[in-house]
Amino acid sequence: MVAGGSRIELRIVVALVACAVVAVAEFLPWVVAGVGTAASSYSAFEVWPLAVAELLAIAAGAGIAATALLLRRPKLTEGATVAAIVAVVLTASTIVALETTAMLIPDSALPATLRRTGLDLGAGIGLWIACTAGLIAVLALAGWRFRPIEIRTWTTAGNREWALALLALLALTVLFAWLRYETWFDAAAAGEELGLAGWAAPWIGPLSLLAVWMLIAAIGCGLGARTQLAGLLAAAGGWLVTLVAALAIVAANAIGGLATLADGLFSPADPDFQVTLAAWFAFLVGLAAAAVGGWLVCLRPPTPTE
Repeated sequence: MVAGGSRIELRIVVALVACAVVAVAEFLPWVVAGVGTAASSYSAFEVWPLAVAELLAIAAGAGIAATALLLRRPKLTEGATVAAIVAVVLTASTIVALETTAMLIPDSALPATLRRTGLDLGAGIGLWIACTAGLIAVLALAGWRFRPIEIRTWTTAGNREWALALLALLALTVLFAWLRYETWFDAAAAGEELGLAGWAAPWIGPLSLLAVWMLIAAIGCGLGARTQLAGLLAAAGGWLVTLVAALAIVAANAIGGLATLADGLFSPADPDFQVTLAAWFAFLVGLAAAAVGGWLVCLRPPTPTE
């Protein structure tokens, strides 16, 4: 009974730390807006309705969780879980909205200057950290009701492959999430240069975001011992990453060929369009994630250690 109580207290402490991380993340960039080559970032407090809603949700969750810890009333964590879920839904929906809004806005609705340069909107690092920390808080608060997979389970001889597969999938997910914000396309003409990140590219941005969420879902299913489902999600997400990167590479080669043709007609402009190494690395990451997914499908579910 003591061990069970200690486990519940540890989960509440983890949730409180995660809530604190969410609060700190509000000072980091949440919104990235770019016009042409110029980009600006804004913290949550510069979009104050979003900051207030997030702070209220996470403060309610932390307050209820702290009360449950002090009074030793695990049942109270159910309310904290609901508040943390609200915070996660808020950040996750904001990420989706930011990453897809620019693509959904018709060019005819933009001023003439923006039609030429383009309008880019994306989620900043602070928003991603807040969403991840909020998800950790939800898992920590809700997890006490389920049979936990202890840390020592990861080192059990029969579960080591499962643990290595999940760690590899986590590393690949973080790597691809970072690659999305790197420059995928380089364009130059008449002495002017322009770089386009993966998240800002039409279709590639939203599809790559979907791939990130699929990989995150695969990690969650893996941690919940749903090994086959985790493997299927990881494989599908990995192939989507590969498809997105291949689309970028093929499109860049096609446009680059047209630019070379145009160079012969308008030599003073000297146009050039090419894909960067980030897209090629994303292609390899997608293949690796799909391979890890196949590996997970072939593994048996982990056996919890008593």
